[in-house]
Amino acid sequence: MIHGARYLFLLLTIAMVGAGCIVVRDDHDVVAHTTIEAGIELQTQLGEGAGVFVEYQSGGHWRIWTSCDTLLTDRSCDFEIRATAAFAIDELVELGLEGADHVDLFGEDTAVFYAHTAAASDAIEILAPAGDALQIEVVLDGIVAPDYLVWFGNGHKHMGASSSPTVFQPSAD
Repeated sequence: MIHGARYLFLLLTIAMVGAGCIVVRDDHDVVAHTTIEAGIELQTQLGEGAGVFVEYQSGGHWRIWTSCDTLLTDRSCDFEIRATAAFAIDELVELGLEGADHVDLFGEDTAVFYAHTAAASDAIEILAPAGDALQIEVVLDGIVAPDYLVWFGNGHKHMGASSSPTVFQPSAD
């Protein structure tokens, strides 16, 4: 025979499942949307802070670059940055990549940028149709890390997104 407390727990569990009260949330399905302003160049003290910096210049010019806090931690950062567009990426330029740094292209609309960053910076530039959005996912040292996204939008510098991926929509072009 089932004891009183165990029986009550079992009945409550069955009732909640039957009523649909158990919610399973998969954070990988959450996509943040934000605005990025054109023409703003971001600055940081390389080697003293970790981040993935996203910039947009009029005409469809995107720049994504990295920084790591190596001078403070004596550790490097291994970034995996997936940039997916609703358009075909017309051109991709690698800037400052060395060693294991590289970019893999998947189809005509996705670039995955692998950057092993220490006290310097690694960067890519993507040329795409003017005004189109770009979705970016960040993984740092094997962990999904939207907190490391940095961009300028709605009049101020943002340091960290609410989820990964994040869709960046240029405010004007």
